[in-house]
Amino acid sequence: MSPTTATPKPALPAAAPNPVVAETITVIRQLAELLQAESDHLRSRRYQDALRLAGEKSRLALIYEQRQNAMTSRPGFLAGLREEDKQALREAVGLLREAARDNYNVLNAVRDVAQRIYQFMVEAVREATQVNFHYNRAGGYGTGIVARASGYVAQPLSVRVNQTL
Repeated sequence: MSPTTATPKPALPAAAPNPVVAETITVIRQLAELLQAESDHLRSRRYQDALRLAGEKSRLALIYEQRQNAMTSRPGFLAGLREEDKQALREAVGLLREAARDNYNVLNAVRDVAQRIYQFMVEAVREATQVNFHYNRAGGYGTGIVARASGYVAQPLSVRVNQTL
């Protein structure tokens, strides 16, 4: 090599992704995976396992909201991102939307089933008892609950159901 010939410089590595975008994408993926896990637990009726994910789901949702606010509160931040970062962010958000939509549908189905069970219980109690107006020993007119099946007079029935899901 002659002294005047310059040695070729190594190619510069591709620009590193924006750290805010990279962290946001990581949180989005974790939240999407957690939503999918919760949906899977609910589908297989492992309600306690799904319930255990609630704290982590809240934590990740809060972090995602903070990351999103950090990006949108800075004027020109999103417009100044590289196209690769924008595309990666779009894909991650699409993944989260799909997982959230699936999770929403599963949660609604579980809620609907619980509501139908509750209504069935209320109706069963209503059908099993009837109010019978009668005279009491003192000659007054009152109500008593008479069970249809056996015909005996029972005390008024009170039923409480916790509707919290």
